[in-house]
Amino acid sequence: MIYLNASIDPGIELNPYQYLAMRQNQAKWTEAQITACVILAMHRKEGWGFNRSRELLERMQQVKEEYDYDREKLIAAALSECDIDWTGRGKLHG
Repeated sequence: MIYLNASIDPGIELNPYQYLAMRQNQAKWTEAQITACVILAMHRKEGWGFNRSRELLERMQQVKEEYDYDREKLIAAALSECDIDWTGRGKLHG
């Protein structure tokens, strides 16, 4: 069975069960891939080293634990912290 982003032989088609299994396996790595992209971007753009990257990872983990991907809590926090409604409805105040 083919997992993650392995080369798929164009002569072989995955059956629906194999395709689903491949996608479920990929989903397990999505958060790690996004985190790695953020760290790499901060390293390249801002020159962040190990300590700042570790601090960012720790803070990301704290946010994950605090909000647990709760959309309403995340929107409320964005409004509170930034005073901007990033959902497209405009500023909170003024």
